[in-house]
Amino acid sequence: MFYKRIAILIVLFCLSMVAKGQDDADDGNPVVDSLLREYAAATSDTARLKLCQDIGKESNNPETVLKYASIGISLFDGRDSIMLASFYNFQGWSYIYKEQFDTAIYCYKKTIEINNAIKNVRAVVTASVNLSRIYQKMYAYQDMWHILYEALRLAQQQSDTVNMCRCYYAFADFYDDFDMKQQGIEAAEKFFQLAEQSHNYENMALAATIMSGLVDNETNVDSCWSSIKWARKSLECFEKAGEVSFIGELMKGDVYGYLIRAYLGLANMEGDNAFIDSASHSIDRFETYAMDLVVDDFIVLTRRYRALVQLARHNYTAAKKMLHETLKYAYDNDVRSYDRHIYRDLAKTYDKLGDYRNALKYYELYREEQAPLRGPRVIMEAAAFEVRFVVEQEQADAEYERLKIEK
Repeated sequence: MFYKRIAILIVLFCLSMVAKGQDDADDGNPVVDSLLREYAAATSDTARLKLCQDIGKESNNPETVLKYASIGISLFDGRDSIMLASFYNFQGWSYIYKEQFDTAIYCYKKTIEINNAIKNVRAVVTASVNLSRIYQKMYAYQDMWHILYEALRLAQQQSDTVNMCRCYYAFADFYDDFDMKQQGIEAAEKFFQLAEQSHNYENMALAATIMSGLVDNETNVDSCWSSIKWARKSLECFEKAGEVSFIGELMKGDVYGYLIRAYLGLANMEGDNAFIDSASHSIDRFETYAMDLVVDDFIVLTRRYRALVQLARHNYTAAKKMLHETLKYAYDNDVRSYDRHIYRDLAKTYDKLGDYRNALKYYELYREEQAPLRGPRVIMEAAAFEVRFVVEQEQADAEYERLKIEK
């Protein structure tokens, strides 16, 4: 998805078996801070073990989660395997944020191994989906697809709608990452149908968000309106869902982005300033949301969209100034995911200003940034079809053997 979050590398500090007391109770989450104080006051390993699990569930701070998950594993008394699996799951999540992917893979494989042993299928599927995302980051596309298809098979066997949704969400997200539009739309539609059947409004919102991005085409009027329709559906579902997960909060920011792009696309094609006003209104909402959430890439995008509004209004000098300021902010805050988009915007702006030398310069920078994405897409697409064929053949062989046994 075009809003991929890249976690900042954090120096791993030595884990201590003893809590640091009151100074440690500063996770930034009041619930977690309270749990940390309880941990500091706990007098038994049993109490500490339970508190480690609660901290892992509640905290969004990778360092806090990693520390107390590791302590939990060392305190584990062997009586509750589900708890041990959850600690490895928490560690895997933390190592993803720290971009220590090999260690994250080990942790998720331990999670899957323990849950398989106790036949906790739902947890196996959830961990498998998370593991598939690590393989994607490592460009191990065959491993990614294989474990994801296996997770979907397990979820279908259990008629587990929640985890079927997770699988189709991952499918749609992967296809969207590599601009495989049609496959992504099919997966997102299935995701939305399953979420609708289970009346899960957050999942419906996530599916609608992905659909809004997949159908988006800034050079086609019908596609723009379709993107707007799905974006509005997403915001409606988010409203009904009430409080949502962290990933839900990030995806809600994406919705505003899709609305802005679609309105600007309509403005460019239709020449109607009302669409520019609609885009500006969506930017205002997005900016408020970005400031509340404090996500640097949202702030970069807000500034870029402000510049694109100036471009749509033919204020090319103002657009140029704002785009350069956006690029500097992105450099200063190490948000480099959107460099190629800003280079392309600058190329268009300089072209409109008649400065063809700079237009060519930024177009070449855009091409340099875009080129490395093509190779992984081809590999990923080939791996998708290869693994899908193997998995479907395995399923057909298993069904054939089952029918032979029945006869």
